[in-house]
Order: sequence, then C-alpha cells, then structure tokens
Amino acid sequence: MGITIVPLKELIAEITNGTNIHICIHDISGFTAGDIFRIDMKNKIHSAKICDASKTTDKGMKLCLTCKMLANNKAIQSKQMFIGICPSGITEVVQPIVINSNVIGIIYVGNLVSDKNNTVRKIKNTCRLTNADENQLISALEASQYCCDIERFKNIAGLIYSYISLIYNKCNIITDSETHWAVSAVRDYIMVYYNKDISISKFAKLYYINEKYIGRLFKKQMNMSFNQYLNHIRIENACNLLKQNSSKIIDIAYDVGYNNVTYFNRIFKENKGMTPIEYINRFS
Repeated sequence: MGITIVPLKELIAEITNGTNIHICIHDISGFTAGDIFRIDMKNKIHSAKICDASKTTDKGMKLCLTCKMLANNKAIQSKQMFIGICPSGITEVVQPIVINSNVIGIIYVGNLVSDKNNTVRKIKNTCRLTNADENQLISALEASQYCCDIERFKNIAGLIYSYISLIYNKCNIITDSETHWAVSAVRDYIMVYYNKDISISKFAKLYYINEKYIGRLFKKQMNMSFNQYLNHIRIENACNLLKQNSSKIIDIAYDVGYNNVTYFNRIFKENKGMTPIEYINRFS
C-alpha cells in the first residue's frame, strides 16, 4: 500500500488552523518550487499584521529587512535553532533546514508575543525611529499569538524541519518551471514590495546570493533588468489607480513607490508612451 504524503502547504495550514501563528519558510535554494514543498506567498514572507504595519515607512521596511538579514545570516552560520525577537518585540523560533551539511532554507515560527507590556514598549521605541504608526502596530498585537510556553513553538519548528528533511532525502524534487528559483523569488519580492525602497542588493543579501549573479540571471530570463521590471510593475499599478481617477497624480506616484513626481512622469511616459494626464484623458 502506498503512503500519501501531505504537501507542506497543507501541513502548515493544519498547524496554524485556529491560531495566530505565522510560519514562514525562507527558501534559499529553490526547494519550495517542487510540488510537494510549494507554499503560499504569505508563507514565503513575513506577512503577519504587525509585520505589515512595521513596513509602512521606508525606515520601517529597512529595519525589518536588516533584522531578517541578520537572522538569516545567524541561521546559516550556526545551523542551529535559536529564538529571536524583532525590534517590534515579536518573538520567533528560527530553525535552519540543514540537508547534507548545507542550509537550504530557514523556518520561522513567529508572530508570537510572550510579554505584551514589554512588546508595547519596544513598539513605541521602534516607531520613534521609523515613524511608523504606533497605534497601528499596537492594535496589530491583537492578531498575534500570545505564548507562555516557547517549547510548543520550538516543537512546531522541529516538526516542520523533520518533515522537510525526511521528504527531501526520500523524494526527487521535481519542478515544472524553467525559471531559476532566485528569479522567481525576485519577482515575488517585487510584487509584494514594489512600492517600497527595494533594490537587487537588498534582495541578494536577504536570499544569500551573489548580487551580480542574480542581476545577470534576472535580466537573461526576464529580458529586462531588476530596475526595469520594478518600474514596469509600479507603472502597471499606477495605471490601475489612474483609471479610478480618484487621487492626485502626486499621491499615486507616492503610493506606487516614487518620491519624485517628475521622475514618475518620466518613467510613466517611457513605459506607456504618454504622460499620466494623457492616460487619464484617454481612459476617462
């Protein structure tokens, strides 16, 4: 009798069902491109409510990415589970996925709050540095998972690690994509954070890959550079907002990631062959 293997996506859904736990699998090798390991976008990034609130400003985004980079680096270097606390006071269990002595990914079991008063203090201190909305972050705590026993969440991280290790060593990882995993990750990264201050260098550090290599690979497979693709996604989102005709052009420029409306107008015309005003007139 054959054994049915539960996909990672379903395992995560079952573990988190009825809780506010957030599980992120930070893939640095491409193993989640395989059918059995394929996961939702929300589980590829830190998408908990308080994480999203923290990233609403450029400084907040930078702080979150820096924190993630440091945690990734520690996981890769130590190859050991550890407990981390982000600048906003959210606790995470961090478990490197080590296969044949190599770290292929990192499991984050997070959105955990062990001491609400201490977390609120950290939020207030961090918001003074990042200009994020303090009340929005404190309100987001209601969507966090309060934890008294960290061992429970360490066990969850260990369970997912054991599951991935067992299947990885027993099954061939088959993907149906000709796109390199890192290029796919860049595209996902842009789709989520296109309106933030992002760059190929930040991505390279986040995913532990050589910046020049991923830049060349992205251009080869996408037929455009990282910046060209970023501008393309920003302008497409701007077009959707312009069709609604409910906001000022300067506000739309800011909403899609441009701090300079003159630069936005130039990039818009390069991509669409017309100015934002002409685009509005055509579709109004």
